[in-house]
Amino acid sequence: MGPTGAGKSTFIQTMIGRETNGVGHSLESYTNQISAMRVTFSDGVSVVLVDTPGFDDTHLSDLDILKIVAKWLEDIRRRSLTLSGILYLHRISDNRMAGTPLKNLKMFKKLCGEDFFEKVILTTTMWPEVGGGVEEDIYIRREGELSRTYWAEMTNKGSFTCRFRNTQASAWEILNRVVAHESRRRLIRIQEELVDQKKSLPTTEAGQQLHGIFEALIEKQNDLLNRTKEELGRTGDPEVLMTLLSEMGELRKERDKAVKDMRQLNSSPLGKWRSVSSSIRRVRRRKT
Repeated sequence: MGPTGAGKSTFIQTMIGRETNGVGHSLESYTNQISAMRVTFSDGVSVVLVDTPGFDDTHLSDLDILKIVAKWLEDIRRRSLTLSGILYLHRISDNRMAGTPLKNLKMFKKLCGEDFFEKVILTTTMWPEVGGGVEEDIYIRREGELSRTYWAEMTNKGSFTCRFRNTQASAWEILNRVVAHESRRRLIRIQEELVDQKKSLPTTEAGQQLHGIFEALIEKQNDLLNRTKEELGRTGDPEVLMTLLSEMGELRKERDKAVKDMRQLNSSPLGKWRSVSSSIRRVRRRKT
């Protein structure tokens, strides 16, 4: 798991020594569905690697991604299958943890739950070749900062870190840690919520986290719309005017899409979750 462009598909293809369905060489997401690949160790141990789309997919909304991942996890739980572990991939070349990477990490933690953290390997990618000089030193310091800050909650509860060097040997070494570390298998939180506790997706912690993301996005877009409207009233330049009108149109589209997704997330045949009508009314009052 991990954000778009973190190297999830590349990791699997590097491990097996060939391409599967292709690799996204840009930041446009390649994997927009769940895909699986079986690999076998020299001693005969068989492992299934599962590639999942990130919550910043270029073709699917965050709500679609949550539904896809949750449905797959629910299905394997109902078949009495459990996960040996999860590799969470993160680009060490990213110089800050904000926006999309931070959103992905927060959603991931809600999906997993604290009890599963000991089975998570925080895998950094995009490392230079060994002996990368100054760049390598910067990345090592960055890795330490991640462990002390954004990853601290997870590492304190058993998660550990690995570096993927974009080689087959490196990939096998990381996977071997998953197999060697395997003890009593655990369910991840969303599996317990959906199957054992019979919750609907919106009532899960991941569902509520996504709802909060939608709310924050809607409020942010409304603030930007209000500011853009103020600038619109001050400018007399026709070119600037057209640019601002175009920006307002895009902001309205993004805001309305978030409202639609939030409503869809909270629609439940059994009406088990709190209504979002109050949230919608609050943000609509500030509509332009």
